Amino acid sequence: MNQVTTAAVIGLVNAVFEILRTHLGKPEGWRPTEQDWDDLVIANAEATPEKEKADAAARLGIPWPPVE
Repeated sequence: MNQVTTAAVIGLVNAVFEILRTHLGKPEGWRPTEQDWDDLVIANAEATPEKEKADAAARLGIPWPPVE
């Protein structure tokens, strides 16, 4: 790999870590452990559209399903 490609790959990996860190509410400088990766795989396997919507509503503090 040339230097530009290497820098781009490192930047992409750092961006993914930052997105994951922010999503999980971890402190700055955090790096995922093996258990964190395992938990992410399990959460992904259990994910459904309805569960994702309910989780998002819970994080926002709004009722789910929406009250009409």
